[in-house]
Amino acid sequence: MAVDGRSFQPHSLKKTTKVVGKGEFIIAVCGLIHGHVYGLLSGLVGAGAEVGYVYEEDDTLYESFHDIYPTAMRVGSIEALLAIKDISMVVNCLRPDVRADVTIRALEGGISVFSDKPGFLEEEDGERILCASKRTRA
Repeated sequence: MAVDGRSFQPHSLKKTTKVVGKGEFIIAVCGLIHGHVYGLLSGLVGAGAEVGYVYEEDDTLYESFHDIYPTAMRVGSIEALLAIKDISMVVNCLRPDVRADVTIRALEGGISVFSDKPGFLEEEDGERILCASKRTRA
């Protein structure tokens, strides 16, 4: 993979502490359009999380991701991804105009969310996310 802003994976100079064991914290990645996904995943994987699933329509983006996370199973739709029962967290790196809706759907399904920025574009979407988070405690 090329070393550029899209694929840059920052690494901490401090030793990462594993806080979960194998199979305890499964991540689903939703969208690879923004290169920040690799930095977000680097820290989570360093803490012991496992990248189990990925949703991405673009084959080129998926293939680059698959080179780094070959065991992550590709899922054909957001609906299918959100229906998977062993997911602990969705890493939401979809286009900013759809992030809020997917975040809310994940929260309503009891799945925690780590979103790329911006997590939403409209103030009302921020309020909807806050309400969903309080309602579901996800």
